[in-house]
Amino acid sequence: MTAIKFVTPSTDEFRRLLRVRVDSYFADRALSKHWNAVMALKLALYLGGYLGAYALIMLGGFSVPVMFGLAIIVGLAGAGIGFNIGHDACHGALSKSSRVNRFWAHAFTLIGAHAYNWRIIHNVSHHGFTNIPYADGDLHPVSYLRYFQQAPNKRPYHRFQHLYAIPLYSLATLVWIFYKDFLHISRDTHAGLKKRKPPAVEYLILALGKSLHIGMLLILPMIFLPIPIWQVLVGFIVLHLVMGLSLASVFAVGHLVEDVEMPLADQEGHIHGSWAEHQLKTTSNFNTKSRFFFWTVGGLNFQIEHHLFPHVCHVHYPKLSPIVRATAHEFGLPYHEFKSFFEAQRSHLSFLKKLGKEQIVADPVLP
Repeated sequence: MTAIKFVTPSTDEFRRLLRVRVDSYFADRALSKHWNAVMALKLALYLGGYLGAYALIMLGGFSVPVMFGLAIIVGLAGAGIGFNIGHDACHGALSKSSRVNRFWAHAFTLIGAHAYNWRIIHNVSHHGFTNIPYADGDLHPVSYLRYFQQAPNKRPYHRFQHLYAIPLYSLATLVWIFYKDFLHISRDTHAGLKKRKPPAVEYLILALGKSLHIGMLLILPMIFLPIPIWQVLVGFIVLHLVMGLSLASVFAVGHLVEDVEMPLADQEGHIHGSWAEHQLKTTSNFNTKSRFFFWTVGGLNFQIEHHLFPHVCHVHYPKLSPIVRATAHEFGLPYHEFKSFFEAQRSHLSFLKKLGKEQIVADPVLP
């Protein structure tokens, strides 16, 4: 397909003014845009929870319900690591040091994923071309889900996707670990994006990372715990169902909801308008007043601020949100927001139901 390009007006006053105001916020308070004590506490909390619950599992001696409860804690802490540590590090938002960010990006390695693949799939494809059909890879999940009108994979079962999507999301990290990473590192393209051949070391990192994760959570318990192998397998699956559902359901409500736009490129592959304005039109926040979500989802309830300032650590988003909202309103731009996570989920399921029923709309550009 034709390479997508934003045709920005000669004076992108919204983006310029927003940058000035956000830069002034940090400068006036002598604050770093990167991590602070709160972020350090989050790092300790989620890594400690993940490794601590795992250590208790390996100590054994607990009842079966307690062991499964610990597996659930590992899954929730693993999601917290992905949201709060790996995600920010892969965006270069944790630290001003690229070495520090590369190190903490391996938080993804700990939970079984591959940071190199994530940077391409998420940072480049999704952030660069948010909600643009054929360019945003997040609009092309498994064939059982249909996310835009022009998607050519319309099937009768899509009428029920709003019913089976949530259970399907719970499989996200299992698919990621055992299939998706291997598929993406072997492909030359992703959603029309030409990829460079990965450095040789990334194949080694992928193999070692998978071995570490599977070895820790599956092989070692099978060897050292005096419990049936089937219980280890069930515990492994349970922790990943929890982790997968947590990660996928939160990422879904940032863009796959009612009212946000999914603009098509023209015949030259152009999206007419500012990239920053595009992020506002295609992105939605949820429950931004919640302390619970501030501590759990790594700022993804501030999805708008994250897309506009992905290199800023997420702990700053609550303070940036009023600046972004006011500037958007000043320029007559949308600022999509749901009051609660459940309201956002309801909109996501309505979005899926609508797309599941709609017939394919012919793409004016692609055959």
